Amino acid sequence: EIASCLVGSEMCIRDRCYDVLTNTDIRYLLCFAIEMEYTDIVKLFHVERSSIYTVRYRIRKKLKSYGGAVALLL
Repeated sequence: EIASCLVGSEMCIRDRCYDVLTNTDIRYLLCFAIEMEYTDIVKLFHVERSSIYTVRYRIRKKLKSYGGAVALLL
């Protein structure tokens, strides 16, 4: 059920912000949306914790320039 919800959410986000967000951005955004712990995100994407902060900042910046309300998730 959660997986289907995430797939639906991913499609919704992709439809609204297609020009702005990459597939990786959407994956990170979904992790933030379900309030996944940073340690789990680190293991999932094989990145350092500081990279997650950078990605979050860049996604927020993209969404604010796009004017999307999804930026409130971050």
